[in-house]
Amino acid sequence: MTDPELIELAEDLIRHGCGSGMTMDEALSLCERLILEATLVNHFGNCAAAARAMGRTREYVYQARRRHGLPIAPARTGEIPGDWRERLAL
Repeated sequence: MTDPELIELAEDLIRHGCGSGMTMDEALSLCERLILEATLVNHFGNCAAAARAMGRTREYVYQARRRHGLPIAPARTGEIPGDWRERLAL
C-alpha cells in the first residue's frame, strides 16, 4: 500500500470505525504503523530516540519496524534512505 492509500484507510477508520471492512486487529496494526512511521521520520530513523518518544523499548521499535516493513536510517552515519528524504523534504 502507498502512503496516500494508508492515510485514506486511516481516515475511513476514523469516520466509520471497524465497520469499514477492517477487523479491530487490522485497524490497530494500521494505527501502530502510522504512529511508528511518523515518529521515526521525526527522529530521522533513530530507533532509540523514537522509542523514548513513544515510551517503548528500542527492541519494540525494531520489531514493529520489521513487522511493518519500514525502512531505517542508520543514526551513526547520518544516512537517510531516499524514500525518507522525500518525506523529510531533504
